[in-house]
Amino acid sequence: MVPTPFAEVSRAKVQEVLREAWTLLKPARIFSPEVEVRTFTLRCPEVVSTYLASKLATPPFSNYPQLRFRFFSESSNDDREPRYDEVDLDVTAARSRTPDVLFKEVGYDHLVVVSRRPQRNLTLKRYADSPHVLVSRRGRLTDPLDSILSAEGLKRHVVMAVPNSASALLLVSQTNFLVTVPKRLSQSMLRTLRLHTAHFPNPLEPIPIILSWHKRVDIDPGHQWLRRIVEALLVNQSRRYLGNQ
Repeated sequence: MVPTPFAEVSRAKVQEVLREAWTLLKPARIFSPEVEVRTFTLRCPEVVSTYLASKLATPPFSNYPQLRFRFFSESSNDDREPRYDEVDLDVTAARSRTPDVLFKEVGYDHLVVVSRRPQRNLTLKRYADSPHVLVSRRGRLTDPLDSILSAEGLKRHVVMAVPNSASALLLVSQTNFLVTVPKRLSQSMLRTLRLHTAHFPNPLEPIPIILSWHKRVDIDPGHQWLRRIVEALLVNQSRRYLGNQ
């Protein structure tokens, strides 16, 4: 039998509906990480991967011998959302625009100025005049902070742009550059590299931390376990961060 053109066009959607129906109708089961064989894939910034991986490599998670975790970095295309047939969980600051993707805001972060040596009494002018490295997946040499400086008649001295915060923080640890990054999600590397932080001279809006996933796995016990674990780790990081303010 040869499929009709309508059948060809509808095939993917019908398959997705059937998968979702099976997920809803199949008997619920308890996810037991001690015995489960499963690989979870997460997409998040490198500093978040570093923090989460360091926690997932220690007990109790290291006692789950058949669970594996893969981390993908964000795309160099700012507008591209991950393919949720490849990624289980996305950690980002942006809400998904895709109708089939669910999300949860689990906390907030704040931008701080990072340097190798302490920056006391940091003013906008001192900030602008210092050499900077920017974090940009697309190699941009400006970001929204430049609008704040421009409104005060200032221009930032940007030396270079690198694709991720991990590279920028390593560079700052070896130079007199400044970099402005989210503090909570960078805490692990800030401690490891013994870097100093200072508040940005002007008030800034907090940055949301958002978990996103496809709705077809919303009631999957394993995925629910993953979301609880990642949220708990990020919230724990949040509490330590807030305690240091």
